[in-house]
Amino acid sequence: MCAMSRRPVTQSVVFVMMNRLRGGAGRLFLRVLAGVLLGAGAVSAAVPGAGGGPTTGSPVPTAGQVPAAQDSVRTEGRGHSDTRMDMGLRIHADGRMPADARRRADSQDRMDGQARLDDRAQAGDRALKDDRGMTVTLPARVRRVVSLSPALTESVCVLQACDRLMGVDRFSNWPAQVATLPKLGSLGSFNVESVAALQPDVVLMASGGVVADRLQKLGVAVLVLSPRRQADVAPLLQRLARVLDLPQARADAVWAGIRTQLDAVAASMPPAARGWRVWLEVDPAPWVATPSSLLGETLAGLGLANVISGDEDMTAGEQPGKDARRDGHADGRADMDARQNGHAEGGTDAGTPDGEGHAGASGGSPGSHTMPAYLQVSREWALQVQPDVLMISDPQQQGLAAVRARPGWQRLKALQQGRVCLFGGDALDVLVRPGPRLAEGAQQMRDCVVRLLKRR
Repeated sequence: MCAMSRRPVTQSVVFVMMNRLRGGAGRLFLRVLAGVLLGAGAVSAAVPGAGGGPTTGSPVPTAGQVPAAQDSVRTEGRGHSDTRMDMGLRIHADGRMPADARRRADSQDRMDGQARLDDRAQAGDRALKDDRGMTVTLPARVRRVVSLSPALTESVCVLQACDRLMGVDRFSNWPAQVATLPKLGSLGSFNVESVAALQPDVVLMASGGVVADRLQKLGVAVLVLSPRRQADVAPLLQRLARVLDLPQARADAVWAGIRTQLDAVAASMPPAARGWRVWLEVDPAPWVATPSSLLGETLAGLGLANVISGDEDMTAGEQPGKDARRDGHADGRADMDARQNGHAEGGTDAGTPDGEGHAGASGGSPGSHTMPAYLQVSREWALQVQPDVLMISDPQQQGLAAVRARPGWQRLKALQQGRVCLFGGDALDVLVRPGPRLAEGAQQMRDCVVRLLKRR
């Protein structure tokens, strides 16, 4: 009796869910689920055109109230159809789908996703080109945004559009408003299904790759914006203003404020520190920032010199020996990727989403445009160049003791004299992100130098 009383409720739930789900895969799954829960007769009642009559007492429409079954099930949009049931998809008794059926289902998913994107284009919405060179179609008014890059999250919020964010990557931690948003992963482990379930009008990413491809197959618009240098921030703000349909004057005013703050920080640098040669380390392998990097630009803007001048003989035995590569970088640099871009999708250089390592508008030395943003060097090379100051990223908060324990580094004069600055946590975040907090990153470096001068 109890089982009989639950059947109409179960049928109703299945019927409602099938009519709400948009994907062919969802409907196929529910057909199978309905067969298990309700039996063949109940499937007939819950699925129009499935065959058989409705179960006695069923609240779903009777055969006379349901339109006759069609050869294909229409999906929303311009009338493309889900032909899975015409493709002869079968389910094994143990619930597995045959391999050939899975391939056909995946192919149908891709076609459905592209069809939904095409629907937007036919509806007269806006088409924008992103940093992959791909044309992305967006609705006339973007109301729901997912950002999978900390720098992009901060840029959206500084344009006063934080309220449009539906979810962010794990490393997006500024401003305070984003703390309550769903965290959708990082470092190539984004939860694609969770992103799609938020039904965003657009997903913002700092680079493409597998995640972007999977989202697009689900019909989700992905816009890749890849700021790398200080000079990229102003155009980034302008493009986001267009995406969000905000006044361009707002973006221009934000950048003008950033530029003014950068100039003020540079003007406050103590003259005695100008020209100091700095070892700017982003990973203990070690990897160091070159003048082509965002960090290198910040350093040069403060009147400090980089131990990597851009003029080194890259073939010399004890000179920097290996370019920053797209693939296989160390864990510390992966952490830098995540702090800056939210992910290391595509195996890109830390701070250089496309791995090109070209210089921005400020900072850098002659020839630096040919250098990658980061170079792997030997620890022995530090003894050779004897930097005036060590600036070292410390995302794991290991402290100065870990630096002192490095073999041979006891002979570094900078370490002997305590001219070391460690950056971790929030300080490291603002240093590496090409976004609206550029001046805060510069202030971190400036404050470090001022502290060191006071110790002399």
